[in-house]
Amino acid sequence: MTLLVIFSLLIVSILFASAASADVPTVLAYSITPAAFSLGQSGITRVCMAQQSAPLPSFNQNDETNIVFDPSLGNVTSVDSPVIVKSATLTPADFTVVQAPNPNKIRLTYVTAATKTFGFGDSVCATVHFTASASPAAALVRFSNKFTGTTGLLPSVNISIVDSSLLPQATLGSVNLLPGTAPGSVLIDRNTGSNPGEPLTIGAGSPASGATDIAGGDLKLTVGPGTGLGGGGNLRLQTAGANDLSGTSDNLLVDREIIVSKAKQLTLASPGFTSLMSIHLVGTHTAGGRIFYTVRATDGGSQIATEEGVIQYAATANSITCTVQTADKLHLGTVNSGCTPGFFNPGSQPGISIFDNVSFSSPAPIVVHEVYFRITNESGAPIRLEP
Repeated sequence: MTLLVIFSLLIVSILFASAASADVPTVLAYSITPAAFSLGQSGITRVCMAQQSAPLPSFNQNDETNIVFDPSLGNVTSVDSPVIVKSATLTPADFTVVQAPNPNKIRLTYVTAATKTFGFGDSVCATVHFTASASPAAALVRFSNKFTGTTGLLPSVNISIVDSSLLPQATLGSVNLLPGTAPGSVLIDRNTGSNPGEPLTIGAGSPASGATDIAGGDLKLTVGPGTGLGGGGNLRLQTAGANDLSGTSDNLLVDREIIVSKAKQLTLASPGFTSLMSIHLVGTHTAGGRIFYTVRATDGGSQIATEEGVIQYAATANSITCTVQTADKLHLGTVNSGCTPGFFNPGSQPGISIFDNVSFSSPAPIVVHEVYFRITNESGAPIRLEP
């Protein structure tokens, strides 16, 4: 699939993106992007469910979500595995996704033994390969699970199959927005046969040819800014290492670096403490990396203590160690930060916490106490930010 086709689908998704039907109130937000296809078109669409309510529901082992495409829309040809998960606790490995005996039914199953919360703002998406009908159609994709019902009038999303002349042309401007009600992606489709995946290049602008001594444009990767005390999203760099065994299963995408946007609060007592991250390790797999951090503490007035440092960590499935290099710390005031290894549920995953012993020159209670940090993960194992 060329980039022009990809951007065509993105522009179509802006005008034809679909959300859960209003006739069935739901505690989850369902969406399909894109939700309009030309007659006979083969393409991909992303089917998502997002949690936007309280109290927070939980996944239990063997919980199923079934997604059924009306046969008048065309044929589901395949579904990608693993699913795409946006969550601080859930991971793609918690789910399987397959076509049912009815190929237009997609079955997503939670397979982890431990119960996990479907937290506010979490989403789970399946990437579906789909061939549209040769005849115009407008029909529903229905969802069933324990959260929004398994019988009766089920939540649904509308898909349209139309003549290509009715679809908008993919004319790109300097700013091109995706719908804000569901996760968005710019992807190159899978290659054919046994060919490797194709590269994707994103480049900033260059000055006019022949211009003398003119700088090129910056390349900016920005997270979504929050509002008020919410904080922005985190910046995550992901790669996929090799599986343990030869086969056709997709490699698992894991965070190799996370830059946490919002400072995390430490306890206001001294010593202060908070958990930072944990690692999902199985068998003989290992992980190592560093956590770069800056602690800030104030008395609510003019007294400030701050320290910048680096935590090194190394872990196996059942052991973990960490250290803060004292020669590599810089401070103003008294902070005395350090690290504590431990194990974190769910999953009893090895992980890291940070502590300190703040004191001010004039004794006073701590009013503001927080840590900014970013994590590097030198392994193929998933890492999890701890609450």
